[in-house]
Amino acid sequence: MTSVYRLQQLNQSRRLTTYPTFSPIVTLQTILDQIQAQAISIHSPAYLLAQPLNLQDARIIRTAEPKPAYERAEGTNPKYETTVWDLQGKKLATLIGYQGYIQAATSSLDGQLIATTAGDCSVRIWNLEGRQIAIFQRPQSLVNSIEFSPNSKFLIVIEYADVHTCSDGSRGGGISFTARLFDLQGKQHAVFTGLQPNSLAHANFVQFSPQGDHILTLEQFSPEGDHILTLEQAGAGGVTNVRLWNLQGKLLSSFKPSQSQGRIDDAQFSPDGKSIAFVEEDGRLHLQNLQVKDLATFQNHLPETNMSAGRYVLRFSPDGQRIATGNPNGTIQLWDLQGQLLQEFKGYLGSVTAIRFSPDGQQIATVGKTVVGADSYGSRREYFSRGYLWNLQGQRLGTFPPSTTFWFRSDGKQILSPNSIWHLQNPYIKTLGQNYGRIDFIQFNRQGNLIATYVALEGVVRIWDNNGKLITALQVGLLASDEAKFAIKFDTYGDRILTFKYGDVIRVWNLQGKQVATQAPDLWEPPSDEHYYIEGQLYDSSRITSEQGDRIATDGGGRLIVSDSRGNQLAEYQGYGMALSTDGKQIAIVSQPDNIPRIYPVDDLDGLLKRGCDWLRLAIDSQTSQYSFERETYFSSNQEMCSGIPK
Repeated sequence: MTSVYRLQQLNQSRRLTTYPTFSPIVTLQTILDQIQAQAISIHSPAYLLAQPLNLQDARIIRTAEPKPAYERAEGTNPKYETTVWDLQGKKLATLIGYQGYIQAATSSLDGQLIATTAGDCSVRIWNLEGRQIAIFQRPQSLVNSIEFSPNSKFLIVIEYADVHTCSDGSRGGGISFTARLFDLQGKQHAVFTGLQPNSLAHANFVQFSPQGDHILTLEQFSPEGDHILTLEQAGAGGVTNVRLWNLQGKLLSSFKPSQSQGRIDDAQFSPDGKSIAFVEEDGRLHLQNLQVKDLATFQNHLPETNMSAGRYVLRFSPDGQRIATGNPNGTIQLWDLQGQLLQEFKGYLGSVTAIRFSPDGQQIATVGKTVVGADSYGSRREYFSRGYLWNLQGQRLGTFPPSTTFWFRSDGKQILSPNSIWHLQNPYIKTLGQNYGRIDFIQFNRQGNLIATYVALEGVVRIWDNNGKLITALQVGLLASDEAKFAIKFDTYGDRILTFKYGDVIRVWNLQGKQVATQAPDLWEPPSDEHYYIEGQLYDSSRITSEQGDRIATDGGGRLIVSDSRGNQLAEYQGYGMALSTDGKQIAIVSQPDNIPRIYPVDDLDGLLKRGCDWLRLAIDSQTSQYSFERETYFSSNQEMCSGIPK
């Protein structure tokens, strides 16, 4: 990007007619067409404040020193500034009155409150104006995590039960936790002791029901119930219990594994809060109501023997009609509520460590281990996590950066993790539907807001807008053609489509897919040997020129190149078909592997830099008021490039 910026500056100063090199332009264009990850921050003190039910209100919180350490007076403690941002890079607030280091943070489901915890063992609640509205001080208890209830009226604070002092964070030999339930005025309503983390399954071993009126805890007690065991080893004499409590701390139910020495790996409320699904270490899946009565019998496919120490994970679909499980042997299983296995597909060589449904329930995101080997002692080891996106038939749709903590955004178009936003599709690239077969014709209308595609094998013309939305599909049959140039065209106004097949009249269609007129066939302008005439523009199958002549697209046998009128190459693609908009600012490319057309922006130097800066703005804009070493080294050049480019 720096090379393109320097080329732009050279062009502005010397008014070049031809660029001394086009390699940085094509390289940057290729990167920008393929990029999907957007950084939230380039340094570690950043938290994505997202709750699964309201991700449109997701916030980012950052803590950093406003000035470099060398400007601080010798012997003084650092003073930090904590700021809150939205996902568009707009600063919403600075937390007022606290200059300590924020260790963790979360937001309420309605997006109006933020809770933070710091090294002084305090828990503070803030509004979006940055004003502190409550503080819970527990000087002897180091806080592990915090979470709002779904109705935003309560806060769960999970503490290390074995921390000796808060000031130095020293710990004892165990790893048990205590959870305390507070209202927003700081009144404690319940205490849950002896909690055990299920780190391989999920971080939240205390769950609110969707309605916020029950609490679920994963604990491990000895068979006698008189002491607590860790979850590090199965079969160590302990039984994992899933316990159900009300908000006053009263125990309502216990959900136990089938075997006396068994272990429950994961558990979750159904979306309506009326049932609980849990999976045991041997793969047995259970669905029970809140009174511990079985609602279904699952015919489980148990994993192979000699598995790793991985655990099962599970999730309900958003409508509560399916359960997905991720298994230690790398498979993903999809179940209905009657216990029938709907789908099973192999995802990983190692264990599946996290799983989630998309908001519409039609996709599943998983994280798992992709490499399995052995250590120097011959024990099984799993390496390298990777995130995959699947449809419900088990077809892999894409990848995303692995994180055991991630959420889908409410519109299902992004996956959010604490440090990045992953766009399931590059927002600048528009995909036109699915694979309907080989595309035999593709063309923009004169206005550039619609595009027609034709698959001769099925005899269907489809009209799309330039955002990838299907407008209509016309059953036209096999159209007249000459050397793969088919008798299809838009009218001058771009809202009618004309089609013709031999022995028939010319048929005129509207955008609702209705035939509105016919014309005599002698009005059709037939294609010549090398060219065909559509809407006042001359096209052939290997070269297309924009109306002003400033963009030229050529097909060199699957290598599609876009240049300006001076011969400077602007972009390069792979495919077998193309269409250039009248103004030359969009190009549709038909992909060879999947026959799917995709619309790309055709940018000059200024356009490429703007697009690159748009990807960087979230990280750049929210760093401008805070000092970091990375900002000095990384942001100085990028800020210079992007400061003069409009958003």
